[in-house]
Amino acid sequence: MTKHNFHEKHKAYLKEKQWAPISSKVSFADALARLTKVELDTIRRFIKLKGVSKLAKPQLIEVLVENHTLIFEKAMAYLDKERFDFLKQAALQGPQEFIPTDAFSLNWFKKTGLLIPGSINKKFVVVMPEEFKPLLLDTERDQLFKQVVIENEDVIFATRGLIETFGVLRWTDLFTKLESLRLTTKRLEFDEIVLLLQEYNDYEYYFEMTKEWVADLLLDHPEDMLQAIERRTEIEPVPVKREEMIELGRLGELPKNREFEKFEKYLNKTFRVDRETSEELIAQMIPDIRNELSFHEVMQGIVQNFEFSSKAQAAEFTSYVTKLVNSIPRWLLKGHAPNDISTTPVEVSTPSVKVVGRNEPCPCGSGKKYKKCCGK
Repeated sequence: MTKHNFHEKHKAYLKEKQWAPISSKVSFADALARLTKVELDTIRRFIKLKGVSKLAKPQLIEVLVENHTLIFEKAMAYLDKERFDFLKQAALQGPQEFIPTDAFSLNWFKKTGLLIPGSINKKFVVVMPEEFKPLLLDTERDQLFKQVVIENEDVIFATRGLIETFGVLRWTDLFTKLESLRLTTKRLEFDEIVLLLQEYNDYEYYFEMTKEWVADLLLDHPEDMLQAIERRTEIEPVPVKREEMIELGRLGELPKNREFEKFEKYLNKTFRVDRETSEELIAQMIPDIRNELSFHEVMQGIVQNFEFSSKAQAAEFTSYVTKLVNSIPRWLLKGHAPNDISTTPVEVSTPSVKVVGRNEPCPCGSGKKYKKCCGK
């Protein structure tokens, strides 16, 4: 984004009512007065407050102020460490700078009433109402609450790891897997886990969710994939371990495997592609592979970035892609890679290539002739 566009966008945000100037210290009543009636109703629904939906805005504010302790306790039940640490900073240090485009997290804080947006000296901030500060700091010293945060975090990251592994799971299957990983408790039974993950998704938007299932956002057609997976009755799901799933959830993506690293080194050596670029190019292939695109489609996605000096070089390139494709854990195979189970190998063919002459400019972009660069 150019500086001009950035400043224009900055000015546009400042014109929005929610980013109007705000005091560094604000009461809950004054904070709520900054919100629309629709936003106040969102807070009301968050704590399932009934019989007040038809109240005018001033009366609804009074009711919410009276129930601020209930609002606080409800929000605390769903926190992970990231959100709690941010709230703690707001309680101890005052207004926290905030990126206006981070709409999901902002809306989650607004629907709890714990943080209210505004601007101070034309900087975007979120401010914690004064009534919540002592409650937050008392909670921070509560050992039972610290255990709640740990339990919530483990469930959230384990779920991220499980969805990374399996692509899509019915809620009942997800709960069963969390139960097998010893992550369910008397507090976190089925309904509460669903609510915990829905609240997390409202904050982070990490999953695609319906009433029936939870899916990876990179999965193109979750319903079709779920049905295809359930038809593969001959395949047992890959075994999962608690700490591995939590760690995978923290990482947020599949770790590089051996074939990924070998392909990366090959691109660096043969085509002079730097590590960052080669990692990005290969990583872009992974969702296509896991979405069961054909080998031809996967190849077309990456081969367009390269020119080959010979058919032999193109065949070598294809070989690296083939090994990578067969090594990637697949959602359709319930977390297994094709190499790990008996299945039909991918069909491969050498892509159409543009052969570079020895006296032509090297395709790596060095400016040298091919024979004096990559063609040595």
